[in-house]
Amino acid sequence: MGIPREDQPYTYPSVLSTLGKDHETNWRDSTHTELNRIKYGLTDADTFGDIPAARAFGRVYVAAQRTYAATLGGIQEDLVAAGEALAGAAAEMRRRDDDAGSSFAVLNARWSDDGGFSSSRRHDEAADTEEVRDGGRELVRIEEGNAGTAEDQPTGQDVDTGTDTTDPGASPSGQGMDTGG
Repeated sequence: MGIPREDQPYTYPSVLSTLGKDHETNWRDSTHTELNRIKYGLTDADTFGDIPAARAFGRVYVAAQRTYAATLGGIQEDLVAAGEALAGAAAEMRRRDDDAGSSFAVLNARWSDDGGFSSSRRHDEAADTEEVRDGGRELVRIEEGNAGTAEDQPTGQDVDTGTDTTDPGASPSGQGMDTGG
């Protein structure tokens, strides 16, 4: 899943693809060519003639040739393995990025719609009760100045009339202050 490649705003640096595919192919071809040149070359121990020193040099040359060919074969294997690993890493990075992009696409789709937020949905569910509607109607009635009947009003000492009935000379205990007069 994910965004089609042509619609993606970002691309990977080509280094992984280049190393993983193009260079790996070039490395493989180069080492293969060199190995074939050594394996099928016309030089062998007899090439150096019958002189004992030349024959000895021929044996050393052939031994070095085998060592070189074995080393090139190892290099070829290492380069191929490196190329395959780089190509695999690039593919894995792309796959993981596509997965992450898909996750963000899901979030974007969910959050592009107000109903996609859990907070909005849960608020709407909680607000859709008879008690909330009753409270809303009561608030409208209060705001319109119709606070209800006398039975709805508090009675007794809890009633706040909005006027201050305390004597400024009174003590906090409610006793009047005697100033000695």
